[in-house]
Amino acid sequence: MRSLSRTFPLRIALLYFAFSAIWIVTSDLVVTLLTDETYLIEQTVKGLVFITATTILLYTLLKREKEALDRANTALQRVNRAYRLLSTCNQQIVRASDEASLLESVCQTLVTEGGYRMAWVGFAEQTPERLVRPVAWAGHEADYLSTIRLTWAEDRYGQGPVGTAIRTRQPQASRFIADDPLFTWRAEALQRGYQSVVALPFVVEDQKVGILAIYAAEPDAFDEQEVSLLNELAHDLAYGLRALRAHQSLQDATRALAEVAQHRAELDRSRQLLAMAVHDLRNPLAVIQAATELLHHYSERMSDEEKASRHERIAESIKFMKRALDDILLMSKANLEHMPVYLEKLDIVALAQQTLAEVAQLAPRHRLEFECTETNTEVSSDPALLRHILTNLLENAVRYSPAGSTVTLTLLCQPDRITVRVQDQGIGIPAEEQARLGEPFFRASNARSAQGTGLGLTIVRQAVEALGGTLSVESEEGQGSTFTVTWPLLTTP
Repeated sequence: MRSLSRTFPLRIALLYFAFSAIWIVTSDLVVTLLTDETYLIEQTVKGLVFITATTILLYTLLKREKEALDRANTALQRVNRAYRLLSTCNQQIVRASDEASLLESVCQTLVTEGGYRMAWVGFAEQTPERLVRPVAWAGHEADYLSTIRLTWAEDRYGQGPVGTAIRTRQPQASRFIADDPLFTWRAEALQRGYQSVVALPFVVEDQKVGILAIYAAEPDAFDEQEVSLLNELAHDLAYGLRALRAHQSLQDATRALAEVAQHRAELDRSRQLLAMAVHDLRNPLAVIQAATELLHHYSERMSDEEKASRHERIAESIKFMKRALDDILLMSKANLEHMPVYLEKLDIVALAQQTLAEVAQLAPRHRLEFECTETNTEVSSDPALLRHILTNLLENAVRYSPAGSTVTLTLLCQPDRITVRVQDQGIGIPAEEQARLGEPFFRASNARSAQGTGLGLTIVRQAVEALGGTLSVESEEGQGSTFTVTWPLLTTP
């Protein structure tokens, strides 16, 4: 079909010549026969000469019209291609989530849908060398970008379309690379089949200039209207990059604000710990100071019972201070959210009995009982976390129970989990406040008279969660409380 289209003017001209020549010769012969006049060959020759001249003129006019139509169709195809590329790339810009994928998809679209030989995107570096750094490309690149020297400096290497476009910030084209004296890398370009190129600059930031370079396999492949539409595509690409960077900056700012808020919360928490430590340690220190001064100045006047009472008060104050400092130290190290777990083989029954005995020494006025049907159960767990759990639950039970009451520690070992239950006969917890148990520094309204930091149950909750377990409580005000801890048998932390 294309060959027929190319020969259309010649075929029409030859057809016109043939019909015209036949008509002239036939008409002259017919007139001669009808009129009995002498046949004049000169008249026929004149007619044929006229027909030949008009045939040549007709062929020339038809050929020019055909060439004009071809140019118009080619221009229309290029414009339609540019519009199609503009639409497709704009959709990619809207859907893009990061710069790298956006630039790669735009270059790929220019090659696959636009039919260009190669396309690449780069950024002008603000350095003394004024180099251009390619960041994405597609098509028949064949190490072209790594072979040539890409620069926008005002030297012979920067006089091509890319360097000039970046300096002037205006589109530049080389319609015939083979004849372009300013195209330094003609041999490398022609070797890879590049016949023409257009360089389209775009501005992402004030000092951040990018370049979109498109290479075609045909000479004179870019007309003004197509360059104008491709330049619009480059500006849209710049808008997409600015939007992505603004979004990234917003995300970075949001993360920074979150980190600041977290640091502030940690600072507030540290201040709370310090304030709580100062507040809670002041009373036992005052007790120790008062008892020590009395023993120092009036020891000779005191009975043995009075001296023992003062020593007992000193010992109890020291124990409270040690317990408070241990809790605060653990809170500061564990960060409450990521308490570490270190597994080792241990006898859970022996550990529970030992912990109960240690607490019993500090609570001579209470009865501490142990219930367990097992005698020797070896499990894999974290002994430090288990001691914190058992010690805090038992000490809380003793602290909030009247003298002479019973605190029971029950241990239940099952094939897949372990359950610990601590039951007391103390003051209990108001029902409306039980949901807040485990919050740092929270103490029930009916427990303010007893010494405490409000950190014990927080440590228990975090330790239980680190072991993958659960903590529950059943309590009634004035009737005592039962805390139940259950955690699975662990193989890995």
